Amino acid sequence: MILFQITTTLIGCAVLTLSISLFFYFISARKAIGRAVAYMLAGESIGLFITILFSLTSNGIFDCWGPEESMVARVVLFSTAAFTSIHLAYQTRKIELGMDEGID
Repeated sequence: MILFQITTTLIGCAVLTLSISLFFYFISARKAIGRAVAYMLAGESIGLFITILFSLTSNGIFDCWGPEESMVARVVLFSTAAFTSIHLAYQTRKIELGMDEGID
């Protein structure tokens, strides 16, 4: 069982690294939609990081989070997901309405 926990945590770390790498790729985009994707990836990275922390703390590996810390982590995770989703939808809607920054 411990090998499975280690494996899933390592996979989570690999996916987190991918999300952060793609964030840096998209943040330099010239168009707002590219930057919106970057912010979405930043939010995903935050969520993945918190998930990795939960996986380490929930199995007794590091038993250091109480109910308050867990609640704050969930609020951060949910708020980040909501904010980045709304921002991406806003930027996509601007493109649909022809209010984007133009096509290069």
